[in-house]
Amino acid sequence: MLRALWTAMRPRSWIRSALVFVPLISSHNFLEPAAVERSFVVFLGFSLLSSAVYLFNDVIDRFADSQHPMKRHRPLAARAVTVSAALTLAVFLLGGVVAATVALANGALALLFGAYLVINIAYSLWLKSVVLLDTLIVASGFLLRALAGAYGIRVEVSPWLFIVTLFTSLSIALLKRRAEMIAGTGQAVAQRPVLAQYSASLLDQLVAISTASANISYALYTFNSPHSRALMFTMPFFIYGMSRYLYLVYERGYGEAPEEVLLGDRAFQINLLLYAAVVFGILLATE
Repeated sequence: MLRALWTAMRPRSWIRSALVFVPLISSHNFLEPAAVERSFVVFLGFSLLSSAVYLFNDVIDRFADSQHPMKRHRPLAARAVTVSAALTLAVFLLGGVVAATVALANGALALLFGAYLVINIAYSLWLKSVVLLDTLIVASGFLLRALAGAYGIRVEVSPWLFIVTLFTSLSIALLKRRAEMIAGTGQAVAQRPVLAQYSASLLDQLVAISTASANISYALYTFNSPHSRALMFTMPFFIYGMSRYLYLVYERGYGEAPEEVLLGDRAFQINLLLYAAVVFGILLATE
């Protein structure tokens, strides 16, 4: 039961919460120990919060998940975890989130945590069936993580952080829907009814728009960076990362779980490491 509960928490998805470190880096506060410590507390809080949401969502979706070729192995769908145990653990995790918020004494962060919880509960109960809005809500989860990172270290939220994260997250969310549609074949609509309101051509057009917008927004950010215009030299890494993600979804069947790209593709990992090295190198050179 304990192992099944751990699996139900989806710890591999905690990698999404690494977005809270983006403001730490972009605001040039990564050399401040107090800011780094606060970012790690925000990371822990958002990881626990996301796990609580996953547990609640899996309770709601356990019957539909049991019809999915992959999701039927989830602990609740496979009946390896009881509903009462999952909900009890979710409440316990939310207690950890409250503790993290109290430790940071940050009202704005508490509001963001609360917004994420309310939005995702509404998503699990109803909004996941509303076409287009469902993908925006998935994207909002990534955006709220980045915003939490900024509020957690008490820095101003950059408009560029908002715009780049929004379009990148929306592209990932749309690609997730497309991957679900393709992988689920005839059972896709039965497992997720909202897919009946999408078509591959519509999703392809929306992906093209959001991906292009993400690339352009990132380019404009580097040209107007308050730290160094040399950040424009990171554009090839960003564009390659977005292009590689598209390739993996369209040609390799990735996309249903975005974290699997980062954890499973060596080329994507190398590009990310090179990108991080160049960013840190440029920012350190401006010290």
